[in-house]
Amino acid sequence: MGAVKLASENNKIHIFYVDTGYKYDMAVTYGPKLGMLSQRFRGRVLTDGEPGFHKFGSIEVESLPLMKSKPLRVLRTLRFAFRYIKAQRRAGDPVQLIVSYDVLTTGVIAWILALRFGLPQLVEVNGDYTAWSNYADIASPWKRRFKRWLYINVERFVLRRAGGIKLLYSRQLDYFRKSLPANSLSRVFPNFLDLSEFSNLGEDPKVVIVGFPFAVKGIDIAIAAFRKVAPDFPEWSLEVLGWYPGDEKALLDECIGDHSQIRHKTQIYKRDMPGYLGRAGVVLCASRTEGFPRVIKEAMQAAKACLVSDVGGLPDAIQHEVNGMLFRSEDVEDLAAKLRQLLGDAALRQRLGERAADYARAHYTTQSFVDNFGNLAAEVLARHGAAR
Repeated sequence: MGAVKLASENNKIHIFYVDTGYKYDMAVTYGPKLGMLSQRFRGRVLTDGEPGFHKFGSIEVESLPLMKSKPLRVLRTLRFAFRYIKAQRRAGDPVQLIVSYDVLTTGVIAWILALRFGLPQLVEVNGDYTAWSNYADIASPWKRRFKRWLYINVERFVLRRAGGIKLLYSRQLDYFRKSLPANSLSRVFPNFLDLSEFSNLGEDPKVVIVGFPFAVKGIDIAIAAFRKVAPDFPEWSLEVLGWYPGDEKALLDECIGDHSQIRHKTQIYKRDMPGYLGRAGVVLCASRTEGFPRVIKEAMQAAKACLVSDVGGLPDAIQHEVNGMLFRSEDVEDLAAKLRQLLGDAALRQRLGERAADYARAHYTTQSFVDNFGNLAAEVLARHGAAR
């Protein structure tokens, strides 16, 4: 029995996954995803946050204490990654694939590892760094232009050298397509989401918008539109959920002012999101740029009416007045009109929510993610082997 189990483990793809950025509540953040991925993978995830080791299925998570200095954090990540990959080689169980959560910091780290150890790299693309709204918080025009130029060129550099690219929607590569090799391997499929806990728990008269930072998530647009309709719907409120530090919190407070129907709710644990979204009336995404926010998929599963801007991958899933509603990004008047329509029609909210739940159940299964990710990884490895 042990020999059979060992053989099964050895047939899994051995990955090293770079996923820096503060993580907490590891059982919720990683448990379901890595448990499912253990069907086809084994190895280690390296991240920051609550320090320690965790194991979910056949994949370990090593979490390092958060450091304020980004350059030092990168160097430390490389040191711990080198140590693991070398140890696995000495043990006769080499890492086969380097995976990065994104194309910037983690993408560069993964590229260095792939280059040093002669391994293929699979990179996930979870945003659109060509959008100017990502840099709206930078006051200096030349600094804003430089940061965008830098991010775009780092992304191009990483994408050109990646063995495989995982996208949220096909248009994510439009800006870079001409500069990528003709045989670039990319696949489009949703990120992993365990939606099993999300359901409709009733309706509180509350519009919920989730996320940070302020400008990218269009919080100012949401507040301005809600102000226009609030007098006609005194029982409804707008709630901004998210962690807003320093200047961002001051900006949020200034935008809300003393409006009695608009409030800020600080972040909550992921394990509490099903109960929170389950009671929402409308879930709003007013982003200026977006990949596809997980909160909208969670809200769809919970049979909530979703009102979203027509950016990123959102129009690929949300059909206007079929399973949700779309508004023109940054158009306050259009958003206000759609809010007025939704808040004034309970039957419409119910119908859109039910159709959204049907869509989520059909498209956002955990098994489909494992199959898609596993097949992409196998294809990357096959290409890498053929090229050697």
